[in-house]
Amino acid sequence: MSVLDRHRRRVQLSTGSWQTLNDIHYWLRECEGAHSRCAIRQWELTRQLPTRLLEVGSFNTDPTVYLRSSTQISPDAKYATLSHCWGNNMPVRLTQDTLPAFYEGIHVAILPRTFRDAIVLTRALGLNYLWIDTLCIIQGPTGDWAAECALMSSVYRGSFVNIGANASTDSHGGLFCQRSWKSVTPLTGRLTYTPIGWHENPVVLYPHGGANILDRAPLGSRAWVAQERLLSPRTVHFLPHKVVWECDECFASESDVTGSLEGTPYINRRCLARPVSTHGNNTYTGDQFLATWDRIIRFYSGGQLTVATDKLVAISGVARYMQSTLWGDGPVSYHAGHWSYRFELQLTWYPSAFSVGSRAQTYVAPSWSWASYNGEVFM
Repeated sequence: MSVLDRHRRRVQLSTGSWQTLNDIHYWLRECEGAHSRCAIRQWELTRQLPTRLLEVGSFNTDPTVYLRSSTQISPDAKYATLSHCWGNNMPVRLTQDTLPAFYEGIHVAILPRTFRDAIVLTRALGLNYLWIDTLCIIQGPTGDWAAECALMSSVYRGSFVNIGANASTDSHGGLFCQRSWKSVTPLTGRLTYTPIGWHENPVVLYPHGGANILDRAPLGSRAWVAQERLLSPRTVHFLPHKVVWECDECFASESDVTGSLEGTPYINRRCLARPVSTHGNNTYTGDQFLATWDRIIRFYSGGQLTVATDKLVAISGVARYMQSTLWGDGPVSYHAGHWSYRFELQLTWYPSAFSVGSRAQTYVAPSWSWASYNGEVFM
């Protein structure tokens, strides 16, 4: 297929269209059946269901979803997860008081739009279960948030697909939106001068493109979302002007359905992709490990936290994953965001030149740790 043919595809104006759904099904099939790096993640996973899941059923006409305990669900059941911004108003949430009623059923109509759209998408993908933090973790002072935080990494790692409500600043913005033709139609043209060694294919310019498009969206400003994106096996992101697919081998969209990570300067997702070796060594050397951690901390540290003391908690799942899965250079321990391997080198962290952060006002981490600084850092 020529470059021009690849980009002549007419994209539907709704991000909730049948075409978008077909694209997501295509990406899922490719990821499950043809991606070697993604397969490695699944082979090494010791799967454990979340404590609770929402049973959404299979029909969009069903007005009710049900909270289910993991003991009521088959251990091999597939489920989706939702990454979203809480905002200032969360009208429906799980508490000790609402727990019995949620098991009896939750009327979909009372849920905020983002949750309703996530239920529609989960059903359309043929999945029966969905995990949403505010509806599956008991909130409030008598809740189980602290205990569930320790399990958060396994929740996202064990999901079949993560759904990103990237465009919404709260739970009311929804996933699906209308867009203009101008916002989804790529521009193509040819260079008037082609330097020696360059290909002569047309140049394609994407509206609202760029490798950091996810970081610029409202959801990308949340520090917690770094862990959710990095640990999920695959994520479908709903942005205002496009839907983007992200896994260890593919960064695609509706206007570039067969996109690849190769040659893309988008490094964040690839941080935790296992090296594919013909010699069976799928771990990092010590220096590769630290370089990966540096990228992750750079990506994570600029994010926003509602609770400042969550700074190390919100990245702990990634640290555990790296220590148990990617490290292959002898014993290593983890201390307040730093690794024992070449520990002294990591103490030379410094704030980004563009950071407007400051030292944390309340105790978050030791003063020698990058986590004691509110802002983007380099290690």
